[in-house]
Amino acid sequence: MKKTFLQQSGKMSDLRKTSLDISFGMYSEQFLNSIGENDYSAVSSVFNDNYRQHSVLEYIEVYTSESGTLLWKATDSEPRKETDFVFYSSFGIFHSIDHGEFGGTLTTPKETLYGNFSNIIEFNGKVYAIDSLSHMGIRHSRIIEFDNQLKHKTIFETDPEDRLSLVAITIEKDRILLLISGALSGNTGSFEDSKDYSVLLEITKNGLNRIAEFEFDLHYVNNLLLKNHTLIIGMNKLIAVIDTETKEINAYTPLTIEAEDELRRTNGNTN
Repeated sequence: MKKTFLQQSGKMSDLRKTSLDISFGMYSEQFLNSIGENDYSAVSSVFNDNYRQHSVLEYIEVYTSESGTLLWKATDSEPRKETDFVFYSSFGIFHSIDHGEFGGTLTTPKETLYGNFSNIIEFNGKVYAIDSLSHMGIRHSRIIEFDNQLKHKTIFETDPEDRLSLVAITIEKDRILLLISGALSGNTGSFEDSKDYSVLLEITKNGLNRIAEFEFDLHYVNNLLLKNHTLIIGMNKLIAVIDTETKEINAYTPLTIEAEDELRRTNGNTN
């Protein structure tokens, strides 16, 4: 499903400026048929008396060339987390089994912990286990740090009243970047007065740092890069570029104008 893209890869200068909301957009079935696209997998569909609308994921990956040029490419692979995997660390074997909303376990060489452990990373003499779930209205995140004696502590955890989950992780030589996104609960704890929120975390040899916080929800994320104070996020249908100091956000897309117009039409947004 890439017939909606002008091209499959390129530089940022090849992209057209857009808005973040198209990442949540849906195509009508008539439009998909009109471009001869029948090879797509819809994550959700809406049916009404006039037409069918399909939410089709079209992820973009951002990366840098050997010379440091920022590039992008369309990718058919969706970001997935393993539900049953073994991680071999210097301290022993970690085994994660994730049953989604029904819970899960992380078995270490010493004990068993409970949660949805999607990522296990050995970094700078420690092991980090990321517990995160996003299922309908349930979203939570937690980061557990293990030392070489397998003693552990929680270094980050979202409030149980909030709806925040891990949407992207990048492992570099001297740091780990984690993007947690969703919504903070309001005074009543209901969806109506919740507040969109994202936080960019960094783990270095000095521990955990909060790099930046944003008042928007970043969903359908593929991967991320951080260049100085600029956060570049490959997402569904677009690339988001965020200044972590001013919090200004811009979005760019390789979609054809016709495809973007279709997303806005079917979602009642003509801006």
